[in-house]
Amino acid sequence: MNTDPPDHQQEMDARIRELEAELMACQQRIHQLEESWEQWLRIISHDLRGPLTLILGYTQTALHGLRNQPGGSRARQDLEAVVTAARRLDKMVAEIVDAARLEAHLLVLSPTAIELAPIVSEQVRRAGRRYPDRVIENRLSRDLPLVEGDPSRVGQIIAEILSNALTFSTCSIHITAHPEPGRVVLAVTDRGVGITPDEMPRIFDRFYRPERCREIYREGLGLGLHVAQQLARHMGGDLWAESPGTGRGSTFYFSLPIADSPVIDRGDGAP
Repeated sequence: MNTDPPDHQQEMDARIRELEAELMACQQRIHQLEESWEQWLRIISHDLRGPLTLILGYTQTALHGLRNQPGGSRARQDLEAVVTAARRLDKMVAEIVDAARLEAHLLVLSPTAIELAPIVSEQVRRAGRRYPDRVIENRLSRDLPLVEGDPSRVGQIIAEILSNALTFSTCSIHITAHPEPGRVVLAVTDRGVGITPDEMPRIFDRFYRPERCREIYREGLGLGLHVAQQLARHMGGDLWAESPGTGRGSTFYFSLPIADSPVIDRGDGAP
């Protein structure tokens, strides 16, 4: 039974209405900010990546035209340098946009039941084109359980792990996977520069690049592994690393939950 005086009850009701109005105004403001943020990200992605697409397209066309012409080796080298730089810039823009969307909880994923082996095979094929002199041993079995994930983003994560391994190791790369209770774990192992105990806690931080590694690889923003780990976690999995230490290589582990659905997405997982 309510024993509050009528005037006090009216004051409380009025205050509740004020708070509800303030809450609604805050929610509307948050929604407006989210829309502004998403629009800003779309502008960055479109206005920067659009010209890059043109640069890549015209440069690759010119490069193709020079391949069968004698005496054009210097021009080919110059055009190949432009293509490489444009691809790196395109990747950096994509990483900035992904990192911002992840932080603002605006990234939309489309998880489904997928086979991991075909996606890994596609990314190994692509990495092999970029590093034709390197050995990537893909030891995945095709009888792994189906996993739950966004095929495109799973491919992006695998591409980032492979790129990291190939950048910091000149030896062969080994890829394996095994099922565990409730999940499948993919492992990419290299025999490269390794990760020190001091570096390990920060290896997935935004913009983190160990000083000693900058002499090996000067490009990039230090966002690739951070974005990859956040994507893995948004899909119910994880991404982590282990290393015996400097000069002894490292292993990156990527897990995804085992899928309940029998429907299979057989996409190539291209980022």
